Amino acid sequence: MTNKKIMGLFLSMWLLFGLWGLAQNNVEEWTSKLSTPIQAETQTGSAAQLSLISPNEKAGYVDATDPIVDRSRLEKPTLVSQSVSSGATAKSYVDFPKADIWLGYGFNSGNVAGHGAGFGGAYNLTEWLGAEALFNYYRLGSGLRSLPGFIPGVIVRFPPLPPFDPILPFVIRSEQNMFSYAAGPRVSYRTKPVTFYGHLLLGATTIDTFRKQTRFAMRWGGGADFMLTNRLSWRIDATDIVTFFPGYTDFRLGANSGADHRFALNTGLVIKLGGER
Repeated sequence: MTNKKIMGLFLSMWLLFGLWGLAQNNVEEWTSKLSTPIQAETQTGSAAQLSLISPNEKAGYVDATDPIVDRSRLEKPTLVSQSVSSGATAKSYVDFPKADIWLGYGFNSGNVAGHGAGFGGAYNLTEWLGAEALFNYYRLGSGLRSLPGFIPGVIVRFPPLPPFDPILPFVIRSEQNMFSYAAGPRVSYRTKPVTFYGHLLLGATTIDTFRKQTRFAMRWGGGADFMLTNRLSWRIDATDIVTFFPGYTDFRLGANSGADHRFALNTGLVIKLGGER
């Protein structure tokens, strides 16, 4: 395409956008002009209705037998009262699902970071209180595993080695994984576009590395659900996984007391079940 054609195409597009903007401005002007007589007519009608109010009604005494009294106003609520009542109802009513299911990606950054997946579910007892259960799987990479009968209770981390190491013949290289499962209460604050929550979950964690161990663990933190549709939301959750493995040893970091804090991030799709309770 030559430079002249490119310039002509650019000018044509510029002209089309200019005409579109001009049309938008004209539509707004026409709309404002059309709405002005309607507003004036509404104000005139309101003044006419005020003129029908009897002196007794102005003084606060309403007599249904008074011919000047507009009986329709005695039977029907005014527009202002309807707006106030409907606004109060909308403000006091918040719809929330009976339950929700989450499925997505999980990450944790402990001594050895891991990536994986997770799923969970919750049942809402009230608008703000629910019971939640959560499961996560993390792949920690490859490392060394002790053959049965050698060095029990010690976790060793080395760079990847062949399946059998000539220096340490009692260990083999294998996949190393972590599983976290916990349940507990969840407190939520609901708005229409976003639901914020915090939770404290108790359960256990299994670390399948140099040898397989399962110990008590807890998760605490919170997150937010961003509404996509009436039945779908996107969740971002950040928690601290506290694990307790007595005698845990990492040869790169040295021995610790057994308590380990891992930052965990979950994100994924939330499916909401039920509603209008």
